[in-house]
Parts: sequence; structure tokens; C-alpha cells
Amino acid sequence: MDQSPQGNLREGLRWENIEDAREDIALMRTWLDQLDDISVSVREEAVAAKKNYQKLIGSRMVQLWIEWRKRLHKPYGVYERKIPDVDAYAPSTRENARKRWNQVVEEAATLSSSNGTGYYQKSEYRIGVIADEFNYRMYADAVHVVYISPDNFLEVIGKGEIDCLFVMSCWRGIGSFVDVGEKEFCHYFGKEGLELIETIVDYANSRGVLTIFQSTEDPVDFDRYAGISKQCSYVFSSDVDSIEAYKALRDDDNVFLFEYGVNPLIHNPIGFCNKSPLKRGVMFAGSYYSKKFLERHEAQARIFGGILAAKRPLWIVDRFYNEDGRLFPSKYRKYVLPSLPYGDLQKAHKLFDYSVNLNSVTTSPTMCARRTYEVQALGGLMLSNYSLAVSNQFPEIPIVLE
Repeated sequence: MDQSPQGNLREGLRWENIEDAREDIALMRTWLDQLDDISVSVREEAVAAKKNYQKLIGSRMVQLWIEWRKRLHKPYGVYERKIPDVDAYAPSTRENARKRWNQVVEEAATLSSSNGTGYYQKSEYRIGVIADEFNYRMYADAVHVVYISPDNFLEVIGKGEIDCLFVMSCWRGIGSFVDVGEKEFCHYFGKEGLELIETIVDYANSRGVLTIFQSTEDPVDFDRYAGISKQCSYVFSSDVDSIEAYKALRDDDNVFLFEYGVNPLIHNPIGFCNKSPLKRGVMFAGSYYSKKFLERHEAQARIFGGILAAKRPLWIVDRFYNEDGRLFPSKYRKYVLPSLPYGDLQKAHKLFDYSVNLNSVTTSPTMCARRTYEVQALGGLMLSNYSLAVSNQFPEIPIVLE
């Protein structure tokens, strides 16, 4: 009998039947997931400790204490130590994510966005826009767009270079994504960002420029943009149920439904019937919410679980890759890759037969995730969680309920 360590290991791993083997392997995988969760928790605690440490070191009292100890030639050792940088993802996970990212980008580069059609021509209107990249790209090939920034709005609006100002609800500007000669316009978090937009809208109104507000964040963030909506001449919302609420803020009825659209020069199925090795996979482009949008969170676990149970490769393009509080659960991390540039992201959907759609808003008759429109225009098949809007408008999309 083999008494070596290897022999003892083989002896210990013998099972009487395949069911016992599968049960033990499943248990081992559960243990590994638990260990991974513990390691992530420890890293997150280390990040918090580092922040608290730096805050403490920067305080005036501690700096005086350190200086006093140095003068006594008795430096206080603990304040001279350095806490190492802590990354939310383990090196092996980051390396895997980078490889997957490179593979998607390289495959996407082989696809064309258009067949060179000359059918679509821009309107002659010149529209000043405040938008994120998704909204900017949707309109950029339809009209002449001028990106409005804090540095150029006085000149562009003051000289009458635009026919109207189009403000779209978004979390940040487009910055370096387009050639506007500016750094990122602004983050719309907090009071300062919103006040800046209100200043620009006020100036446009004072110059007689038509102002339009389009909300794609209703009803969840209705209150955030309520002030801006009151300033604008016209308001458009992707949620029909928010129309009356907007009208209640105004002295007129210039509020209308405006659902998502697509840019046919970008969102088209040209190249979808490719022979990419990724075709059998399923792609999800988005983010993870652990506490917000509970229904979405549960749907995500249900759909991802079904994909993996079907032995389909899962590819998660994480919009907030490696950000604190936005990490996907450990069991999904080997499928995660960093966010893709806008153009590559749209092409990437053509590399996969299926894409996952997760709706944060599920009760609106008209509001659903933007990818509901884009993925279909790109030629892809879609798996979605329940949404009244998806069910009403796109009954052909499979809804995963269990």
C-alpha cells in the first residue's frame, strides 16, 4: 500500500459513487467561495483602516505629538509605519480580467460599425448638449451637436451658435470621450454640479435660446433633476407615469413622453453573424448593486445562475470595476472584466449570441434599461428580468422569472 503523502491523498479522495464525489466537490467549492468572501472582507477592512490611519496622521494634534517626540529623540514608531496599498481584487483575478478584456477588445476590432451607407444625413440644426457619452453618441450622427462646458457656454450661447440647449439627465459629462477641448464636464453628484447646470440653463433662457430637458432617470431620480426641469421650455421623460408630476412643477403642459432610441450608424447588426470564439457566451454590461434595487439584485443572481448551470461562458463587463462597494460576489469574479470604451462596448455585443438585460425600474409602463433597445438593434438575443415596459413593448424578449 502506498504510504506516501500523495498516496494518502488519493486514498482520501476515493468515493463509492459519483453522487458522493459531486457532493464533496460542491462542498469544497462552497468553502472556497467563503474563503474568497472572507479575504475580500479583510481587504475592505484594510482599506478602511488605511483611510482612518491617514486621517489620524493628518490631524493637528498627532502632528504636534510626533514633532514633540522627535525633539526628544524618541520617535513614536507606530506613526512611521506605512500601510501597504490594498486592491479590491486579488492579483490573479485582475490578471484574468485583463486577459478577458484584451480578448473582447481584439475581437471587437475585427467588426465594422457600418457598411458605409450614405442614407443617414445630419439635420442642419445645431444643438448644444449637456450629456453623458451614451446620450451624446445617440444624437451625434443625427444633428450637429456642440458640447456645452463650463468654459465655453458663455461664448457658444452668447454668440448664438446653437439653435437650442439640450440638457439630459446623467451622472457625469463626456470630457475626453470627444474632442471638446475640455476635461470632464462635471460630476452631477451633489449641489455644486446641479447648480452649475442651472446657471447654464438660466443664461440660455436670458439669451432667448430654447431649452429642453430630457430625463432618462425617472422615476428613481425625479427629485434630483426637478429644479432643472422647471427652468426648461420643454421636458421629456422616459417614464410616462412621471409626466403629471413634472406638470405639477410648471405653469404649462410642455411635458411629453420620450422613450429611448438608437443610433443606426452604431446600433446595427452589421457583423453580428461573425465566427467569434465568444459566440456561445453570454454578455452582461452593467454594474452590481448589493443593497440598492433588491429586485434587480435577486434577478441578477437568478439569471447568472441559470447561465452557469447551462454551461454557457459568462462575460461580465463591469462598469464600476474595482470600485469600493461595487464588487461582484466572489462566485462571479472570475467572469468579470473592466469597463470597455463606448465603441468597443457596442461592438462587443455582436460577439455574443445572448446578452443579459437587468431593469432597475420594473413597474413603469415605458421606462426600462437602455440596453433593451440597443442590444436588439445590434442583432443580439436578450435574457431579461421582469419589467412592465419590456413586457408591454417587447413581448418577444424572454423574461426569466425563476
